[in-house]
Amino acid sequence: MAFIQEPYAAHNKVVGITKMYRTFTSSVGRCRTATEVTNKRTEALLIKEATDKDTVVVELIPICIHS
Repeated sequence: MAFIQEPYAAHNKVVGITKMYRTFTSSVGRCRTATEVTNKRTEALLIKEATDKDTVVVELIPICIHS
């Protein structure tokens, strides 16, 4: 997981980060922060009610895989 302050953005989209990770940003105003989830065994949900241009709130839910 990565927390990114002032990510490079073009047209209000974060650029320069690989597409194989899930990147969460605010859809309100200019994007000034981002959260990137790199673990495929973790489900992530953006909490829009608590997210603004300076804060991205993501709920993390571990995926249990039983063998």
